Amino acid sequence: MASNRRVDGLILATSRLDDQLPSRLRDQGVPHSLVLRTDGISPSSLGDDIQGRYLATRHLLDLGHRDIGLVAGPSFTSSARDRQEGYRRAMHEAGIPVREEWVSLK
Repeated sequence: MASNRRVDGLILATSRLDDQLPSRLRDQGVPHSLVLRTDGISPSSLGDDIQGRYLATRHLLDLGHRDIGLVAGPSFTSSARDRQEGYRRAMHEAGIPVREEWVSLK
């Protein structure tokens, strides 16, 4: 579709960090952008998963909760990685150790 130029560009909603499609498209000169993930090279449109998960965790902490788990999504996604970062930062700032058995990246 893109290689024979039926389209002028592609918007990709792929999720895998190891997805080679953006690299192949760059090599072929096909314009593209990524949605809700980044590979660090391609143009990307992102939500702020780090800040969002940080704020959600802070909210629970501010309500007095201390036993807080995390379901971040599959570990092969940049979003899950970022969500985990925000969660861990909030827990660290509150002086609460993260219980690894309560962290799900599946």
